[in-house]
Order: sequence, then structure tokens, then C-alpha cells
Amino acid sequence: MYGAILGDIIGSPYEFDRGAKIKAFPLFIEKSRFTDDTVMTIAVADALLYAGKDATEDKICAAVTSSMQHWGRKYPKAGYGGKFREWLKENEPTPYGSFGNGSAMRVAAVGWLYDSIERTREIARWTADVTHNHAEGIKGAESVASAIYLARTGEPKAAIKKYIEGEFGYNLSRNLREIRPACHMDVTCQGSVPEAIIAFLESTDFEDTVRKAVSIGGDADTIACIAGSIAEAYYGLTPTLEEECLNRIPNKMKDVIKRFDRARGKAVQGEPIIEAALLRYHRESSPENETAVLNAIYMRMKDNGYFLLPPSEVRGFDECVAKGDYDGEISIEAYTSDRELFMGLDEEDDKATYTTEVKIYDLLSFIAKATDAESGIDINYDKTFYLNRDMAKSILAKNEAEICHTKGMYIPMPDDIPLSPKDLSQKFISGVRFCFMCAYDAYTNYCELYHRNGKIYRYDISGDNKQVEKICRVFPALKKFNESNDQNDKLGEWEWNYYEMGAWVFAHAEVIDAYKMRTGHTDYLTWSPDNAYMTIRDLLEEEDTMFEPMKIDTDALRKMSDYHHDREGIPAGWIYLGNDNERYVLGKPGERNILVLGVNPSTAKPGDDDPTIRNVRRIAKNKGFDGWIMMNLHPQRTPHPEEMEEKAVWSENNPRAVEAVMNEFRVCAIWCAWGNMIDMPGKKFLYGALARVYDVIGEYVEWYSYGNLTKDGNPRHPLYMPLTHEFQEFDVRGYLRRKGM
Repeated sequence: MYGAILGDIIGSPYEFDRGAKIKAFPLFIEKSRFTDDTVMTIAVADALLYAGKDATEDKICAAVTSSMQHWGRKYPKAGYGGKFREWLKENEPTPYGSFGNGSAMRVAAVGWLYDSIERTREIARWTADVTHNHAEGIKGAESVASAIYLARTGEPKAAIKKYIEGEFGYNLSRNLREIRPACHMDVTCQGSVPEAIIAFLESTDFEDTVRKAVSIGGDADTIACIAGSIAEAYYGLTPTLEEECLNRIPNKMKDVIKRFDRARGKAVQGEPIIEAALLRYHRESSPENETAVLNAIYMRMKDNGYFLLPPSEVRGFDECVAKGDYDGEISIEAYTSDRELFMGLDEEDDKATYTTEVKIYDLLSFIAKATDAESGIDINYDKTFYLNRDMAKSILAKNEAEICHTKGMYIPMPDDIPLSPKDLSQKFISGVRFCFMCAYDAYTNYCELYHRNGKIYRYDISGDNKQVEKICRVFPALKKFNESNDQNDKLGEWEWNYYEMGAWVFAHAEVIDAYKMRTGHTDYLTWSPDNAYMTIRDLLEEEDTMFEPMKIDTDALRKMSDYHHDREGIPAGWIYLGNDNERYVLGKPGERNILVLGVNPSTAKPGDDDPTIRNVRRIAKNKGFDGWIMMNLHPQRTPHPEEMEEKAVWSENNPRAVEAVMNEFRVCAIWCAWGNMIDMPGKKFLYGALARVYDVIGEYVEWYSYGNLTKDGNPRHPLYMPLTHEFQEFDVRGYLRRKGM
């Protein structure tokens, strides 16, 4: 059940299409909490434990009904559907024909407790029937319980997929790439159960399953709950995630889980991820399943996992290490759980009162030193696996390779972002740290500009002297290069050298110094663009570790509201909440204010307008507003919107700032002013940001666009808008729905 509960908690902040339909999000944030999915999962488990494995239909239904009403009334605000809330209050509750996904989200316990798939399906059907007695509601519960049963008994994904499609008629041949764009809030079994199962089928481990499930959007917590329940049975869970689950639920729920774990025979000590892989390996000893076992051992080694060793094996291990004796064939018995260990104890260890946890890394390092290739670790008594010396070496080598990867020894290059002449400025060039200038022939001339933000920009200079002149005006090193007759040279912090085949490289001193420190090389004459990019990424990662986001706390909001007198750097009459990296609020409030929502802040500060702010002030005054407040969907301050990146802290802080402004000032209208920039490639998170702002403001204030919408259906950016246009009502809710949110 841990997997179901974790999926619910992780998905809870992104329910109702609040996520950006991406996998890259923090697993746990302040808003992560258990919902009705968890409450009812616990309720069903509690009922089944009370009724017993051999209970009749009447007893199961009575127990499930009683338990769900008990737990539902105990947690009345967990987020139940309307009909189910009424059902919880009834003295003699009856089914109400639902085909909602509530029957599937609560069924996890059924998949673990019974010894056959026929009995599993029967119990699942009964747990659904007390409320969700529609055929689709019953099918949802049976299919999920069946998938859990098949996963925990070692069936491969192909067999699980075949069974679910054949028995329940769900189409599991789609992929998430197809599903995401069209997926919205759908709480039916038929609209969420197949999607959850597909997320599991496409996944590589438990965490990947949940991330994929949340990335679908829609009813994210329930989809992740269902997918997580299957993934736990298939992959197992790390102790860290199990502990995280228990830490986030009340003690009474923990008591049910502990009783449930005893009933299903869960090991007290152990490595369930390795055991799950071993189970599938014993079902089919294929090369793929052998690789899966080695990958599971590798994963747990990285996370400081351990094997259990009996006393005699510990003594032998310690003696060899102490002597440094690795000659001859060395074999060590190790176990993945206390259950496996006690099955495998010999006479020497049979009366032992203790076992020793030995880190997997230490055991593998020991075996890897053996001179005999037949040396290895004899894992388990029942689900056995012999991990020989060469396997140990391969796992350790993979670990070293990943360490090198995380140090930046190889990072895939991103796609180029095209630049036009109007995008070039001295400020932009000040962030460039490497330039690859290609001049293969008269028709293929371009500059690739490697920016300190980790992006690569491409500027075309083919056969157009004006474009060359523009970049030379803002990039002095390139200007001097053009005047130097193709000679290696330097200017200020820039050096340039011939690369090959008509290409030249320009490197900034910061990157040269970082490269030398990183590699130990004394020059950079043989640099490739890959070397430059990896070095810049190193610099960027160092900056990320130093990034200190603003605290949007009570003190910061109080200072923002105290605007009637001068403050340090802020003239009287201005409100401001921001710094050099972020800006949440900027404005001069009055009695009748308009709140302007742009995409992201640029350079403007109190008393120092940029062109956009100047036009906002003109239009607001012309239309009868004596005050204006500028906010944005995304608070990252940059004059180049393509540089925007998603950070969880910004996603949490921005709605908090919006709520404070709405509470503090009289806002009479919302001006939607983000333009087409909201549709920039890779910036889907901006729609999630808009949804979070909409959640705060709602329909209590009218939303407007200024002038006609763009061809893409977006409200226009105010920069070039004349005073002659008028505000028009803007349906934000419908807009979000049309945009797939």
C-alpha cells in the first residue's frame, strides 16, 4: 500500500491539471498531503484484515462499508466526490451506480492479500460493489487489483499488459506522448485507469512511474496512486520512500499498515527492490531479467543498500580483508531479507541471535579483488542468484561511470535557439562564454553562442554584411577578429584560435580558467564545442548550488505593503517585492487598481521604468485606473524570456505574492498581458503558473485582455499597444481548457 499512498501524496499538489505535464518536479513540497485516495486505501485494508482471507461476500461488503464510513467520517475534508460524501453520511448506505475511479484508487490491499488471481478479482469486485456498482467501476477495481497481483508474483510487463487488455478491454497500446496533450480532469475509471497502467508499463522504477503518472495531468493524485500501487508490487520500494510515506500519515493509519505488512508477510529487514527483480528472474532466467537483477543491485548500492550476512560469513569476510588475501575461489553467502536468511542458516549459525548488515558496495569491492573468476556472492536460499566476480566489477564500473557523468564528463548538447539581429545586445553578449564561428563556405556561416545560462544560441551570418556588422557592434572580440586577417589573438577576457575546416573558437577567460581547473590541461587549443558546453554547465551547477531564493514570508509582505514613505532604494508610493534575480511585485497603487499579468519581469525597478512599464502606466491612466500593479506568471527576472527555467520555489512563491496583493490592495480588474511568449518551446510550465494564479484570484475580479487576441488566441503584450484600443472580457478558465490545462 505504500506505493498507492506515496502516489497520492506526490500527485496531490498537481491535481485538477495544476501541473505542467512534465516529469521534472520535486517529489515532495509543502502542499504534498494525503487525500481521499489514501484514506479509502487504508479503509479497505482495515476492512479486509478484520474480515479475514476466507470471508464471504456479505462479510466483506459489510466490513468495507463500515470501515469506509468510519475512516471517511474521521477525515471528512480529504477531498471526496459529492455522491460519496453523501454516502458516508447515510445510516443504511447503498450503491449509487458510480463508475468513478474511487473504486480503483482504494483497491491496492486486495492485490496483495490473496493467493490466486480469481480470488483477487472476486474480492476487488466486492470492494467496488458497495458504492461503484456500475460495470466500469467494477472493471476499474478488478483490473488494478489484477495488475498488482501479477506484478507481485513476478509476471513480466508484457504478460500484465496482455492480461489486462484481454480481460478488461483497456487499450494499453497508446503511449504517454500521445496521452498527455488531450488528458484533462477525468475522474472516471475508463478515463484514468488505463492511463495509470500505461505510466507503469513505460516506467523504469517506482519513482519514474509516479513522475510519469503525474506528468499525464488531470486527476494526477489518483492516477499516481493507481500507478504507484502497481509499481510497488513490481519494483519494490526503497526504505527511504517507505519511511517518507509513514512520516506523512497519522499514527492510526500507520497501525493499519503495520498489521497489513504482517498479514502479507513483509520482511522486517531487507531489500525489496532486489527481491522483486530476483522473483522475475526465477520466473524466467532470461538475459534481460539477469540484467534487471544487476541493475537492482546497482541501484541499492548507490543508495547505501545492504545484504544480510550470518556470523560465520562475517568472520570469513573480516579475516580475508584483514589479511588482504584474495587468492583462490572466494564465496560469500548473503541474503536480501531476514526471511531468506533464516531459511538459509546452517548448523553453525542456527543458534545465532544476530545478523550483520554489510553494505553492498563493500561486498562487491571485496569480490572484485578476487584472483579467481569463479569467486562471487551466493545470494539467498530460495530466490538464489550467484553474482560472480565479473558481475561485481561491471556494477562497480557502472558506478564509476555515473560518478564521472555527474561530474560533467559527458552531457548531451541542447538544441540551438535561433537569434535575430534585434535579439543581440551588449547585455546579452556579456553572458556569452564561448563562441563557435563556422565559415565553411559562402553559404554556411553562423555563430553558435554558448551562454552562461546553459543555452546555445545560433546567429546566422550567411552572405549578409548587415548581420555581421550588428554582431560586431556588440561583440568587440569578433570585430577585432574580422579586422585581424584571421590570426589567433586575444582582446580583454577573450581569446580566439583556429579550430578546423574554416571554424574558429572564441573562449572567455572565465571558461578557460574553469576548463584548466577541471581537466588539468594547460591550454584549450584543441577544444571542441562539447568541452566548452560541459565546462559552462559546471559553472552553472555551481551557481545553482549558491542560488538563494527570496523568502516570501510575513516580514517580506509587510515591507512591501509599507509603501507610503521612502525605503532603501524604493521611493515613496511604490510597492516592490524583488531582487536582482526575481521580481514578484512592482507598482504604484491607488484607490482603483489594475493588476497586470505579464510573462516574466525584465529590468524595471521602482522609479526606473522599462518600455513595457511605461506603456502599462499610460494605458492604465487612460482607462480610468489611478493605480497599477505589475506581476507575472513567472518571477524570474531576465530580458530574454527563452532563458526562463522552472523552479519549485518560484511555483510556490508567486501565488503567495498574488494572494497578498489581492488581500492588501483594491484590485478592480486583471489585465492579461503575457502575449505569445507563453507558447515558447519548452515553457509549458507557464500554463501551470497561470492556473495557480487563477486558483488564487478566481472569478471575484473581472479578467480582461487589451485589444484583440493574437492569431494564437493569446492576450496581447502591452509594449506596442496604442491608447485607442479597449479592454475586453477574457475567459481565463476556457482559455486554460483550450490550452490543454
